[in-house]
Amino acid sequence: MFSKKIKKQIIIEGMGCKQCAMKIEKALDNLESITKTKVNINKKEAIVTLKKDININILKEVVENLEYKVIDIKNL
Repeated sequence: MFSKKIKKQIIIEGMGCKQCAMKIEKALDNLESITKTKVNINKKEAIVTLKKDININILKEVVENLEYKVIDIKNL
């Protein structure tokens, strides 16, 4: 049996360069539940793929601890 992948879109304000994206990707990828993170600076978003659902407050805390602002988190 295969479990359905869970994806979430995190809308982030304050990213301005590739280093910002890399910093956010690395921090989110360190979470045990996340299997993949893709940050798009132009769309101001991070798409995370999870092996199990996670409390959105944890995602928000990780990003905001890097001094970026989370505007919204949506299930995809």
